[in-house]
Amino acid sequence: MNKMNTSSAGVRLIAGLAIAVLALGGCSSGNGDDNGASNAASSASKAPSEYAYQQYADVIASLRDTSTIEAVKQILADGRISESELAQIATDYQQCVAKAGVTWTPDGNGLTGTWGNGGMMTGDQSQDVHECGADTGYDDITGLYGEMVWNPDNLSIEELNAQSLQCLKDHGLIDEGMSDQEYEDMVEGVEPGANGTYEDYLGRYLDESSPDYDAGKAAQITACGAA
Repeated sequence: MNKMNTSSAGVRLIAGLAIAVLALGGCSSGNGDDNGASNAASSASKAPSEYAYQQYADVIASLRDTSTIEAVKQILADGRISESELAQIATDYQQCVAKAGVTWTPDGNGLTGTWGNGGMMTGDQSQDVHECGADTGYDDITGLYGEMVWNPDNLSIEELNAQSLQCLKDHGLIDEGMSDQEYEDMVEGVEPGANGTYEDYLGRYLDESSPDYDAGKAAQITACGAA
């Protein structure tokens, strides 16, 4: 494959693959804007496998050759992302957001961090923070690193969806007749008619406040990549 497969609409579908379940970090601004840089997948105790690096070889080469950010080019020069390189680019990002009056402290290997003031910031600060993620190369490097961990096969969103759906069917957690498109619509919050909502099918087993909460089913739903 020659490109990294990402989609914000597929976060719930892909984040919980049995291969690796990663937590997503985030922050909020005073005007409700999201900060893309803070949404890098967290994997404090995991690193991409050699197999994953092989599957993403073309992605790495393309990003290295097309990026206008010197730090990205240097990090990917050898086709690998080391822990020390992650730490350095996290420091670069930290120093950049500090200039906007925002405090961010890297956690673990720097894929996520802790925000000062509960992550609250003005609209201008939120924009500055977003630009820091892009301008320092933090978004590119942490995004690539995280995806290599939780999607080592570099599968497309459609392929990941199909895996999750089949896993749920195999464990009797969803209708055998549900199609790939119906499943995608359900998870993305699109009302799929008679098939019901995500909460109807799966969410009720995950919510500890729900009378239908089931720890065993919740664990299996997560393992199937559908939590």
